[in-house]
Amino acid sequence: MTVYEVPGLAGLELWRGIARGATLFELRERKREYFEGLREFLVRLHCGEAAANDGRETAALGKATGFARAVFCGGEAVHPLLEPILRAEAVPFAIEIDTGGAYAARRGALEIFQAMGWSRGVALDLGQSHLKIMTAGGNSSVPRDPSLLPFGAHAIDAAIGRARLRSLIQEGLSSAAGVSQADPNGSSAPARLVRPEPPDGIVLALPVALGRDGVAQPATYPGLFGPVEPIFSDLFPCPWVVLNDAVLAALGFPPVAQASGLSLEIGHFQHSPLPLLAPGGTGGFACLPAEGRLGRASGLSFAAREKTLVVTLGFGIGGALWER
Repeated sequence: MTVYEVPGLAGLELWRGIARGATLFELRERKREYFEGLREFLVRLHCGEAAANDGRETAALGKATGFARAVFCGGEAVHPLLEPILRAEAVPFAIEIDTGGAYAARRGALEIFQAMGWSRGVALDLGQSHLKIMTAGGNSSVPRDPSLLPFGAHAIDAAIGRARLRSLIQEGLSSAAGVSQADPNGSSAPARLVRPEPPDGIVLALPVALGRDGVAQPATYPGLFGPVEPIFSDLFPCPWVVLNDAVLAALGFPPVAQASGLSLEIGHFQHSPLPLLAPGGTGGFACLPAEGRLGRASGLSFAAREKTLVVTLGFGIGGALWER
């Protein structure tokens, strides 16, 4: 097992970020309030004022201060309320909305396959509601059964949770054999079904904070914490890498020149830039006041840097920050 790392890219926990007196995760069922709270949180994040209900996470959020670009992608990006809410008032960063949907991490997976020299790579992206399987030839998914894998790191006995999680991963590997494979001759013709061959590499993306030592912090899957290698190693008959799921998505949205940006995975979205300044505005943006309105102050601005924050917003919310 290798913990996959890219210089200048690291995970950033956002699901406990505070907006409107609650965490973003707690707001997710009330979509209008969720998207409005998300917008307010992002402005605070840009201004260096975002907070989480964990002190260490609050301190870590400061790394994203001054981002100039936000890219939204993932399963909820096409929600009809999101774009109008984001456009309701000018924000101090550009917003792009991607149409990759639930398989927004596909570009990152293909980049890893290429970097590792794998021709039959399989990516297993463990989301909160589905295990997504991606190969060079196609995508598939396996739903999470909450009756077997209830939400909560300690919802059931850790050993039972790990055994059931391993079964889910094994089911995903089996389904990968049925995903259409790319033409081995490099033809541009549509993908076709071929005789399954074993993968020559596995990418495992997990919805957890993951240390460089391969130790996962508790999240929503029972038993998915501690050293990752002994949980999954004997499932994979080939080399494999592990990384945070938001980091995998972020690989597909690298920084752009002269931009400090935020890339958010929120479900299915369409590309949709937003203005950086209010109409007629000549100055920078003030931080979000307590009453929740965006102010403008000439003279307040942030230096443009190549910085992109990828926030995964599907069932939950996570993030990854590019700094180059």
